[in-house]
This record gives sequence, structure tokens and C-alpha cells, in this order.
Amino acid sequence: MSAKSGRAFFFLFWERMNALAELEADPVAQDGGCARPDSLFGWWSIEPQRFERMFGMAKEADLEALRKEVRKAKKEAARSTAASSEPEQLYNLTSDGLAIVEIAGPMTKYETSFSSLFGGTSTLRTRRALRAAARNPEVLGIMVRIDSPGGSVAGTSDLADEIRAADARKPTYAFADDLMASAALWAGTQGRKLFANKGAEVGSIGAYGRVYDTSGMYAQRSVKVHVISSAPPIKGAGVEGTEITPAQIAEFQREIKDLADIFVTALAEGRGMTKERAQQLHTGQVWTASKAKDLGLIDDVVSFDEAMRRLRSEAMTEKDAQAAMELAKEAEEKASREKTAREASDKENEELKARLQKLEGDARKKRFVAEAETLGLPADMAEVLDKVESAVGTEVYGKVAEAFKARGAQVAAGALFKENGTATAPASGATPVEKLQALAEGLVKAGKAKDMSEALVIAARENPEIYSAHVADQRKR
Repeated sequence: MSAKSGRAFFFLFWERMNALAELEADPVAQDGGCARPDSLFGWWSIEPQRFERMFGMAKEADLEALRKEVRKAKKEAARSTAASSEPEQLYNLTSDGLAIVEIAGPMTKYETSFSSLFGGTSTLRTRRALRAAARNPEVLGIMVRIDSPGGSVAGTSDLADEIRAADARKPTYAFADDLMASAALWAGTQGRKLFANKGAEVGSIGAYGRVYDTSGMYAQRSVKVHVISSAPPIKGAGVEGTEITPAQIAEFQREIKDLADIFVTALAEGRGMTKERAQQLHTGQVWTASKAKDLGLIDDVVSFDEAMRRLRSEAMTEKDAQAAMELAKEAEEKASREKTAREASDKENEELKARLQKLEGDARKKRFVAEAETLGLPADMAEVLDKVESAVGTEVYGKVAEAFKARGAQVAAGALFKENGTATAPASGATPVEKLQALAEGLVKAGKAKDMSEALVIAARENPEIYSAHVADQRKR
């Protein structure tokens, strides 16, 4: 990389740059307000020999003719855009889903009139192209095809970041199509892979600037320039007609060194090498593709078609991997949903089971309360009866309960003879028949018999001595 000072442009192109800047600021000539005169100034990261040729072309250019040509081209482009319903084509898309983003000629942040002289690429427009391709679901991979000597430092770092961001979403390669120098190399090294054709030139890592001390020229014209500055000697350094002092040169050197350090750091990160190794390549040299490969600046020397084939292969592999990941994610989400449903079902079942157990417990409690009452026991003995049945089993408990019930009936029947003045107890002088009838009435009232006939049979069977007395009484008669 070589960084041409905007000051060099300022001194050497003073009148011509003023004219170009005026052209850039012409509203009619601007492309949607994107053209900016400041794109022509500032620091440049560009291969020196190409820059010198550009410099020569600019010196010889007919600015008035250029003005007319640019205005005409801008008007035609505006009419074409207004008449077309198609969106702006920022990149080329192949039939198999690969986007080709072109970087050709000098790189500037905004559109400039330079393109009318020697072509050029706006880094802002390139960033829009990369972002659009990365977002397009039809795009599987991106190839940044570069044939550029570099360009302005302004915008280059952002372009490098954009290439890195695109690669995070989809495989993004760069290809040196004959020339990748300075700012172009800075950006190109940020792709996943970097290839070059056999005749490509790669390199120009470094930075330099030049300023002109025009104080002698002004002195010959008897003109002395005074710089009024709040922060001398740096603020106002390089003003035309002033002397360039050693302190100012040292400051320019610091700027150049800092600029070169940014590039070297980006190169190391992009190519996966140590900063020390990248610093060793910081020589300003341009190498052929094969030498650039040996130095680790590019991955391989191949044709553009081969580079596209490799990108296609990785893009398809990544697409398959992405599809597999999506399937795995869907399966995981499905399993999670099923687990949640199972947990909800289990919870519901547990709640239902608890309700049933409570209902069963309540019913069981009522049953044993009734059982205790039947057996003539207090209600609080229901819990004891429940535990007894649980301990001995339903069958054994049933037999025991029946025995208790029979014994209770006998006790109750016996008690009838001791009760006086009741509807169911006979008087002390009652006959055997009266006694049996009294006992039978007691059984009917207690629900031990359906009617008096059944009750008399039960009373006679349970009280054989009364029944015997009745039989004997009948015989006497």
C-alpha cells in the first residue's frame, strides 16, 4: 500500500482540483447526491506508479470537456433510473447462487468524476452490494473480484469490516484479477479465502506521503505567506507558500506511521499471521501471484473459474450443513415441546390422582363412620376400623365385622327385656309370644328385618329359650 498525501494533490492539482471539486458539487452532475468533492482529497492508499499515471492524465485532461461529459452521463443515468422499475443492480448473481461484487479502478468513498478519466469504485456502493448479497436468501456465497491499485484511505477500513461481516453470514472470497494493491489488498485480505490469477500483482504494503515546500517559489514572486494558527506549528502545516519545518515533517511522519500500522494490523488479522510477520512484509514491494502465495498473502494461484468452483463447493457444503443444523434445531425444538407436553400431562395426572385419592379417602372415611355406627362404636373409631381392614385384608375384616354385628344384635335383643314401658320391650310378666313380638318389633325398627314375619323368625332363632317357652305354653293349652 502507498498512502498518497492529499497535500500532494493540493499542491500539484490546485487549479485542476478546484475545477473538479466544482464539477463534483454541481447538483446536476451528482448521482443521487452521492458525489462528493472531498473524495478527491485526504490520504490515499494506492500503488505509486499507477498514481503517477493518474496524475499525468489529470494534468492533461480538458476539464471543460470533462464537465460536459459528466453532466451528460449523469442526466442519462438519472433518466434511465427513473424510467426503469427494476432495482439497482449492485452485484451479478450466477444461476447457482453466487454473487460477484466488482471492485475496479481507484477506490474512493463516494462517486467522483475520476471514473470519467480512469474508472473507479465507490467503497460505499460496494458495501451496499455486499450487504444486499449477504441478506439475499438466494445468494449462497460471495466473490469479491478486485482489479485495483488501491485508493483513498477514507472508507477502506469500513469496506474491510463489511467483507468480514459478509463472510460471517456466507462464504465470502476475494480474487485478485491482475492487480490488488494497497487499499485493495487491505480490503481483499478480509475474505475467507484470497486467490489471484497467474499474472496478478499483489502487495504495495506500506505508506508514504509527500508535501511541497513552496516558500521559495513564493519568495521569488515577493510574496510572503503568514499562517495564523492557534496551535502552531502543526495546525496550518503545509499551507501553500509556507516553509515545511522539521517539526511539521515529524508530525507527517507520525501520521504515516499510524496509518501504516492500521493496515499492517488488518493484514495480520485477515491473513491469520502474526503482526511481526505482517510487519516483515511492510516493504512497499509488489509481488507476482506465485511469490505472494509463498509469502502468505494469498491462498492460491488459480483462474477465476477455479476460484468460483471452490467457492461454490464450500457454499454448497455450508448450505448442507446449515440445512442439517436447521433440521437438528427443529428436532430439538420438537423434543422440547414434547417434553413440555409430557411434563404438563404428568402434572395433570398427578393432580387428578390426588383428587381421586381424596375422593376415595372421603368415601372410605364415610364408610367406616357408618360401619362404626352399625357396630355401636363411637364415630372416632372409624379410623381404627380403617387401619384394621388395611392390616388384615377385606375378607378377614368382613368376617370379623359380621361377628361383631351378630354379637351386637344379641346384646341389643337382650337389652329389650330390661327395657320397661317401651313400644318394643315386653313387661316383666309378658307371655313368650309377647316377648317374641316385642323383640321382632325392635328388629324391624333397627332395620334388621324387612317385616314382622322375618323379624319373628330371627327373634325365635336368636332367643331359643323364649321360643321353647312359647312351644311349651302351646302344649299346655
